[in-house]
Formats: sequence, C-alpha cells, structure tokens
Amino acid sequence: MIINYFPHDSNARSDNKIIALRMKYGWEGYGLFWAIVEKLRDSAEYRLAADYDAIAYDLRTEATVVQSIVNDFGLFTREDDGRFSSSSLLRRMEVKDDRSARSREAALARWRKRCASNAEAMPPQNGSTPPAEQEKKSKRQESKSKSLSAPPDVQTAREEKERVVFEIFLRDRKLVTAREETARFFDYYDSRGWQAGGTPIADPAATARLWEPRQKPDALPPEAGATLCALYDAVSRADGFSWRQFTVSGGRYDPQSGMLLLSASKAFGALAREFRPSILTAVNAAGGAGFRLIYNDKN
Repeated sequence: MIINYFPHDSNARSDNKIIALRMKYGWEGYGLFWAIVEKLRDSAEYRLAADYDAIAYDLRTEATVVQSIVNDFGLFTREDDGRFSSSSLLRRMEVKDDRSARSREAALARWRKRCASNAEAMPPQNGSTPPAEQEKKSKRQESKSKSLSAPPDVQTAREEKERVVFEIFLRDRKLVTAREETARFFDYYDSRGWQAGGTPIADPAATARLWEPRQKPDALPPEAGATLCALYDAVSRADGFSWRQFTVSGGRYDPQSGMLLLSASKAFGALAREFRPSILTAVNAAGGAGFRLIYNDKN
C-alpha cells in the first residue's frame, strides 16, 4: 500500500485561524479542514478546483460548509485559475519534494555506478584471448552496462509510456482521475529509480494494472466507465490531440438527474462541444450514463 504524507504541527489546533474555525464549526470543522488539506496533498500541484459540491460529496458534508472553510478563515488561498491552495502545505511540500529529488538523484547515481561496476567486473581468463574476441566481449560489456544503468523512462519514449499507462487507468481501471493518477504513478516510481522490491520495472503497463488508485473503481456506477471511454475516444479524433488534453479531474453521480457530473477545464469543454454529436453517439452505443461538464478553471 502506498502512503503519502505531509508534515503536521502538533499544536495546529491552537492557531488563531483554527480557533476561529472551531468556534463556528466545532471539532467537525477542524476535521473537515484537515480532510481538505489531505485532498490538496493528493492533488496535482497540491491545488484543488473550487468545486465545493464535489468536495462536499466526497467528505459527506454540505457545500456551504466547505465553501466557508475555504474562504472565511484565511486558511486557504484562492488563485486566479479558479483553484485554491494552502500556502503552509505548499511550503512544506516544496522542502519535502526538493529533499526527495536530491535523494532520487543520489540513488540513481549509486545505481548506475554499481551496475556499471558489476558489468565490467570479469573473472580472470586462462590463456590468451584473440583480439577479435576481446573486442566482442568489450562491446557486450559496454552494451550491458548501458542497459543496466539506464532507468526505464529513458529506454523508451516517456510520452508513449505515459499515454499507455493513462489509457490503462481510463479504459481498464475506469478511473475518472486517470490523468492525475498517471502523474502520481510516474512521480512515485521516478522517486524509486523505477524499481519494485529491488528489481527494475521492465513493464510499466503491467505495474499500472496493480496500482492502488486514490479513487476506488466502485466510487461511480458502472455506466460511468463506459461514458469516460466513449468521451475519450470521441475527442481523441481531433487533429494533434494528446491524452494530456483529457483534463477530466473528478466526477460524481447525481442520482436525481441520473447524470454524471465531470469536473474539467474550459479548454476541454470547447473540444467536447466541437465533437458533441459523435460523443453522444459513442456514449449511447457504449451504454454509458449521461454527463455534464463542470468547469474548474478560467481557461
């Protein structure tokens, strides 16, 4: 099981802003505050779209309470792109990420040095070896050293590997958060030198199928998966389309309307409108749920 964390002051409850929060919402408000911070920690760039309905649905509370906690106590910062963040969390994660990056580089350097040393170490030979054979052995050693010392993300095109993993999360795992999960997946294994249990990862796609996602597959009805795949298939027909443009970052199901409410960027919304007829046809053919896009930025 993968565990993410962030530093947490043991006296946070005594902060003046937190005291004001507790005076209005009690310990429930305090718990909701930390739940929102945890969601920020698990989000791309440690920022969340100000979709109070979606956050409230996830935390099983009222949207007005979430909106008040985010805006009324100076605990979070609203940004120009429609998202919000925690300045305290950003400072702490900057230190942690910098430390992780330096540790990762040091680990990769040790890995390359060890692999190169192992590849070059040869047992003594009895008798002389013909020059041609020596040259062949030297080339084999050099090739083996390069193969062992290069992490998987430089052995093949990074972009293609990311696309394959993204489509596994979207098509096989039916994750609304496939794009964010892809970034989280690569960040995690980048930090570990693309090893699992001390063994280099040869097939990221196979590893992705065993990945423990933040969003559980059963968080939405089965029809949601068909909708996501049909939506992606339709917009991917656009000229120059990249999977990175599939900026769906969350969703919830509204049982009253029977609609899947998807959080996405305005740029993606414009693309979806362009392909709306083919999207609807694909969704109906796949037996997917109806959907509505909720924009989470100003782009």
